[in-house]
Amino acid sequence: MRAIIESGVNVVTSLYQLAGTGCDDDAHDRVLAASERGNASLYASGTHPGYAPMVALTATSVCSRIECVSMLESVDS
Repeated sequence: MRAIIESGVNVVTSLYQLAGTGCDDDAHDRVLAASERGNASLYASGTHPGYAPMVALTATSVCSRIECVSMLESVDS
């Protein structure tokens, strides 16, 4: 992900572990440095389990051509 951000691509993810205190200071600093080098951003938020299929459906509804859809839903219990 750091390589993607560093290349200048903004990243939006529902992987809440990347937001706030979800990662340690070292990982946070590396992502921040990559975003500054690439002049790009990372937006990470959470999603309630069970909504992942709806996210995929919504995201593909605005596409005229789809090559691949990949979703991973995981839950800590």
